[in-house]
Amino acid sequence: MGITSAVIAMPTARCTVAHMKNPNLVLWLSRLALVLFGLWTAQIVLHHGYTGFITLSMREDWAAQMLVDLAIALAIALGWLVGDARRRGVAAWPFVVITLFTGSIGPLLYLSLRVAPPEDPKQA
Repeated sequence: MGITSAVIAMPTARCTVAHMKNPNLVLWLSRLALVLFGLWTAQIVLHHGYTGFITLSMREDWAAQMLVDLAIALAIALGWLVGDARRRGVAAWPFVVITLFTGSIGPLLYLSLRVAPPEDPKQA
């Protein structure tokens, strides 16, 4: 192994909710964010319409930049979500569809429903 590959090698340890100090706090915060952000989003959609963000992004450069930035971040989140769901044996497609239509609400819903796996005695 050359020095470059040793420097950029990916770490093998995986950080999961089970490894966190307080996984219940993570679940509680994701559920709170889901409810608050979901209600705020619903209010905005009711007031401005479902495609209001497109009109704004065509009018304002910063809005267009933020829309592209959100699309990149959601693509990264979906990559993680699909891989995590496969490892856990959970269907990812409902969360992918929800993400495509509601943005961050899809990953927030996945996180709020995600349960830490039982402790693996081989890794203890």
